[in-house]
Amino acid sequence: MSLPAKLPHPPRYCIDEKMTEKDWKEYFANREKYDQPVSREETEKLLIQAAKLLDNKDEKEFNEVSSRIPALPAWALAVKDARGFKMISDWNLYDAKKMFPNEF
Repeated sequence: MSLPAKLPHPPRYCIDEKMTEKDWKEYFANREKYDQPVSREETEKLLIQAAKLLDNKDEKEFNEVSSRIPALPAWALAVKDARGFKMISDWNLYDAKKMFPNEF
C-alpha cells in the first residue's frame, strides 16, 4: 500500500507522536477496514452488543464490535489532537472524516 500524496493535519497537542511509514500504512489500512457508514439503528445494535460483551468481560470481541461504531466527529478530533493518530487508528472515523476531511 502506498501513502496518499497529502497526509492529514498533525495532532495539535500530541507533539511526541512520531509516525513512521509503517505506522502510516497501518493507519490507512485501518481506514479502509473500519471507516464504513453505519445507520443509526445498526449503531444502536452495536452499542447494545458491545455493552453485553463488556459485561461478560470479553475484551477481544468488545474491541472488534466497538471499532465498528462510528466515532463522534468532535470526540475523534479531540482525541487525535490530544493523543495522536495511533490512539484512533482502530476507530470508525467515517463520520469524522466527512466533517473534518483534512484531519483524518
